[in-house]
Amino acid sequence: MSSHEYQSLQEPLMLEEKAGLDDRPWTPATDSDHRKGGKHQRSLIVSLIILPWLLFLMLGPVQHLLEYQLTYFHTGVDDNLSEYMGEPSHELDANWSSLYPSVYQLIPKEEAEKLYAKTMIFPHDKERRYVIELDVFHQLHCLNMIRQTLRPDYYKPYVPGEDGEDLLFGHHHIDHCVETIRQALVCASDVTVYTWHWDYEVNAMRNQFATPHTCRNFEKIREWAAIYGGEELFDDTYREMNDPLDPATWVGGYSGE
Repeated sequence: MSSHEYQSLQEPLMLEEKAGLDDRPWTPATDSDHRKGGKHQRSLIVSLIILPWLLFLMLGPVQHLLEYQLTYFHTGVDDNLSEYMGEPSHELDANWSSLYPSVYQLIPKEEAEKLYAKTMIFPHDKERRYVIELDVFHQLHCLNMIRQTLRPDYYKPYVPGEDGEDLLFGHHHIDHCVETIRQALVCASDVTVYTWHWDYEVNAMRNQFATPHTCRNFEKIREWAAIYGGEELFDDTYREMNDPLDPATWVGGYSGE
């Protein structure tokens, strides 16, 4: 889709209006004008230099994979369904599990040292790789847990906690999952526009969901996660020592080399 197919939501000034602005008498700049100018310059620097760099740091090891594509969403009604909908079954569960081939990913030291925040060496990993978790897979895991709790006739609690509440299906974890997805939706703030049309079959207005969304290519991210995936369950009570990126773990004369 070429750029000329898009129109600005705000029309530019008409020529007469621009001429009117040019005819205004000149007045010297005030201190307030200088302060405003300095503020705008600082905002421009943050927007053009600092924010892209911070974004690069936060995106981490999948930065090079990001590409965008136009995608039409399933409406989820009538016959416009997806393989992630329907009655609970082994096949449906397999489809959902395939969305996040690994919740955790393991990356080498060279990638870990580029991260904006420290992480840790994965416990007992012979290659001493570092553990990370891409939030999209955390969000999908949470959505899957919510999906399963909607059908207690099929899915039963299976990870009891010390207080008797299930660690996955318990209300504390589900509350966490709902809040996680809420924040993700607000963070992304998808502003794709849905329009309405007249449905002559039912003689009523209907929402027109067949609108293209600009999406990241999820398949490339999922393929990367499948390659770098770590075990879902691991010994989180074990701390690897002599981590070259964490001086707090240096023992026995180790100096980070």
